[in-house]
Amino acid sequence: MRTLVIVTNNPLVKENVPKKYPSVKIEIDYKEISFMDTLKAVRDMVHMGGKILTHPLDGSIKPNETPYESVLLDKTPEEGFDMKSLDLIEYALNTCEKFEENDRIHEEKVQKDFQTLDWTLLDSGLESLVLH
Repeated sequence: MRTLVIVTNNPLVKENVPKKYPSVKIEIDYKEISFMDTLKAVRDMVHMGGKILTHPLDGSIKPNETPYESVLLDKTPEEGFDMKSLDLIEYALNTCEKFEENDRIHEEKVQKDFQTLDWTLLDSGLESLVLH
């Protein structure tokens, strides 16, 4: 059986996943950390054998424009190490390093919009996975 985990810093993901997918066993690794630190947590999970199922830089928003990031992984023990996942997360980290981290604080409505966008992108990937 698959062991799915979502690494996220988005409180909306933490709230919505159990409601929308009550019959799907998904761990939620939620921490109040930066976008970049979320990617580093994904990288750590890949080093422990996880396989990335949703792209770390999905959507068309630059990493320095949104504070929220959610990535779905399969951490079911398999033979070997998933080099594609490592390449993908290293590429995402290198891309983020090209952008200056933005410490601006957005008003609450803008925060909610960014949370909703991140949730919608993740939910699309989850629906594809659950339907197949």
